[in-house]
Amino acid sequence: MYFWNIDKLTQELMEGSLSENESFKYLIASTIVYGIVTIPFFEHNMLDTSSAIIGGVINIVGAFYIFQCNRGGNGKSLLQRYISIGWVVCIRWLALIVLPTFIIYYAFLEISFEIPDETTIQEVLLSNIVLIAYFWSFGKHIKLVANSDNA
Repeated sequence: MYFWNIDKLTQELMEGSLSENESFKYLIASTIVYGIVTIPFFEHNMLDTSSAIIGGVINIVGAFYIFQCNRGGNGKSLLQRYISIGWVVCIRWLALIVLPTFIIYYAFLEISFEIPDETTIQEVLLSNIVLIAYFWSFGKHIKLVANSDNA
């Protein structure tokens, strides 16, 4: 199971050498992470609810986008590709984009203003823009595998 190396994962998928057992590991890991992320750790306000609805719509549209990216090539092994590529892209995005972006954002707020107690419109916009960009990156890797000759 890969946590970071998207190149090796896409190569295995192109060669058809990623087993169903390996794919299942990605499913379990993704399910655990998605479950943890959805736990409400705080009281919510109207912007939290709006963000959840917008994020849900983005996830649904994103899933259809990934489906189209996969169909553009040979349309095979969607779930295997979705789960495994989604896992590695998610880990990379969390480490390289999401975490640094939010650290910079909150550091700026701490220096310039005060960190708000409730969710702000800027946080809603930032988190949903990041989610859209994640699906774009995810789709890029799905297309690469789908359009390969050997997959």
